[in-house]
Amino acid sequence: MTGQKLVSIDVGGKYIHIVEGISKTSGLEINRAVLVNTPVGSYADGRMEDINIIKDAIKTAYLENKIKTKRVAFSTQSTAVITRDLVMPLMKAEELENAVKYEMEQYLPSTQEGYIIEFKINQDFTEDNIKKYKIRTAAMPAGIADAYYKLALALKLKPVALDIHSNSVSKLFAGAFSVNGESFDPDKTYAFIDMGSRTTTVNIIANGKLELSRILSFGGREIDTAVAPQYNLSLEKAEKKKEEIRLDSSSYGSENLQEDEVRHILAQQTAEMQKLFHFHTSRGAGGGIQTIFIYGGGSGLKGLAGFIKSIVNIDVIKIDDLGIIKTKPYMEPGLDHFVNAAAALIRY
Repeated sequence: MTGQKLVSIDVGGKYIHIVEGISKTSGLEINRAVLVNTPVGSYADGRMEDINIIKDAIKTAYLENKIKTKRVAFSTQSTAVITRDLVMPLMKAEELENAVKYEMEQYLPSTQEGYIIEFKINQDFTEDNIKKYKIRTAAMPAGIADAYYKLALALKLKPVALDIHSNSVSKLFAGAFSVNGESFDPDKTYAFIDMGSRTTTVNIIANGKLELSRILSFGGREIDTAVAPQYNLSLEKAEKKKEEIRLDSSSYGSENLQEDEVRHILAQQTAEMQKLFHFHTSRGAGGGIQTIFIYGGGSGLKGLAGFIKSIVNIDVIKIDDLGIIKTKPYMEPGLDHFVNAAAALIRY
């Protein structure tokens, strides 16, 4: 659905991202983008530990930024969300729904809260004269979904959708797109890396379709933890201090031991991401990765794109501007922090 104003809220481990805008056929028009500190101890890995304190933080942001829109979509990610790619034979809609749920139940742990299972057909094809579907499926713990519904009611908002990052981002980059003024071909294969505080998410999109999505259990906090004792700083102050580090200014073995330590951590993290690239290529899906795009709070280190490229030998671009997104206000700290929230404005 396009043309109706919507607020998208992405609750993360460090920040709550709030975006107000409209999804049009020509792209996204953003009216407001607000970054709020996630209250300490209120959220972890997709689960809201204290709905009331999160509600208060969002309510304050609404009031301070004069946001009036009641329709809300939430965007989240969690290692508890289980995704699978299935191949199913052509069948009636009701039969397909039952078949997908049956297949997914084989992968789900037995819990009292249960799971909500959603899927979408990515492609239909013919194999051995049999028509089949390629299906992308996600199973979310019912407790996570219920918490977001309760949050919307507590805020007196009208819940429209609960999306996961990989699905919303895949819609954002499904067609022809441009980044930082440069156009890219949707028929090629790209990796989109969301570098967060506590996790890093790798989404690989080929021919406009999401081929692989993985959440890796590391993020910018590992660097903060390494920098903090070097300068006798708190983690919060270490996060600011690391902004002074230039990954392109020197090499290993320099006199700046702090920079060397950061490089060592980033090299390990990049090696883990590279394993996913190799895994994707080994499956023969979509061909080799043409370009890597990085975004999120952890992507701001000076020289990071070049550093990653030196290891994986693939062009790396930090997302600062997206041609599909038109912003009315100046965004602070920048669009790269709001990619997931902005993408969730797309509803179809």
